[in-house]
Amino acid sequence: HVLLDAASGAPLWHDFSAPNVNDVTQAWQAPLQHDTLYVFDKAYCDYNWWARIDEAGSRFVTRFKSNAGIESIEDLPVPGDAQGVVLCDEVVRLKYTHSSKGRLNHYDKTLRRVTIYRPDKDTPLLLATNDFHSSALEIGQRYKERWQIELFFKWLKQHLKIKTFLGRSSNAVHIQIVTAL
Repeated sequence: HVLLDAASGAPLWHDFSAPNVNDVTQAWQAPLQHDTLYVFDKAYCDYNWWARIDEAGSRFVTRFKSNAGIESIEDLPVPGDAQGVVLCDEVVRLKYTHSSKGRLNHYDKTLRRVTIYRPDKDTPLLLATNDFHSSALEIGQRYKERWQIELFFKWLKQHLKIKTFLGRSSNAVHIQIVTAL
């Protein structure tokens, strides 16, 4: 699990887990920094984690899941230079205080839902953010830049060249991977 600094392309934090551990579970362990923008995929949809990011004084951009219970509060204007790319910019609120698994949802603030047109897909991107200062185009661009983490992992697989492990213990494997990083 890696927290990647988009500006430098360098890992800021990493952790190891068993293969059956959900990525969002490990994301909860990542240290949150003040005034930072976290961009992640919808697999990390955890409203309580979103609340922790917000409480840390940071912003996030992610995707809403298709079954997210959302109520629209206000439509925001879409500037002329964003027409055709930004389909909609809204202030929304989560409808439910409990998840389908009965967990209490601690995110009770308003969010922004930015709908971005994707010419190569049948459905638009539905982005969720607590960033009310950036333009809708900037929010869409930040999410697009998230693809850099995918390229980072592809680069790692191509260049780390760990053909054999020098030890078999968990500690030995971790040390060799971290050294390669």
